Amino acid sequence: GRTETLLELNSSGYLKENPVRESTLDRRIQHLAICPGSQRVVRNCERIVKSSKVVSLAVAAIKLLVMSSISNTTTERITTTTTAAAVLNRLLSPSRIGLVWGISCFAGWLANKIRREFFFKYTSDLRDADLETIPKKVWLDK
Repeated sequence: GRTETLLELNSSGYLKENPVRESTLDRRIQHLAICPGSQRVVRNCERIVKSSKVVSLAVAAIKLLVMSSISNTTTERITTTTTAAAVLNRLLSPSRIGLVWGISCFAGWLANKIRREFFFKYTSDLRDADLETIPKKVWLDK
């Protein structure tokens, strides 16, 4: 069983080696690689990040096209295209564009934050910073 395996590993010297923190604490290897639900969450988060960028760029591009098509028309030449452009121009007011960008940026930021939780994130720098916050009198060797 488990005891025999541990004793065998100890006698071979394998347990005397300290594993690298990145391999021990890597959530991708320990969990994501074997959990389909987590893989689906990461995949969906990546899609949300990409989609939020596409939506932001699409709104900006549409607004620019609409503004250029309206500015290029003369009063004599009003067509259905320019009428549609005028309607779109009213729909894409600066406040609505700001709202779309804000929601897109927030959705992308949140999805990226969730996605990062499935990978190694506690680097040596973060650990050292955490250790610095512990009072020195806690450690017996200092």
